[in-house]
Amino acid sequence: MARAIRALICDPDVGRFAGQTLSAWGLSEVYDFVDLDGRRPHWGRYFRTI
Repeated sequence: MARAIRALICDPDVGRFAGQTLSAWGLSEVYDFVDLDGRRPHWGRYFRTI
């Protein structure tokens, strides 16, 4: 989650997300960050499969 917040803080065009509910897994696709172990879990896709 901290990586997602950092990415938003550093983005000069962060206003494009105004009024939206954001997820860390969705932002990882936009900003290309991963977990400390190198994985990129996407809980949104997981819940669609169950």
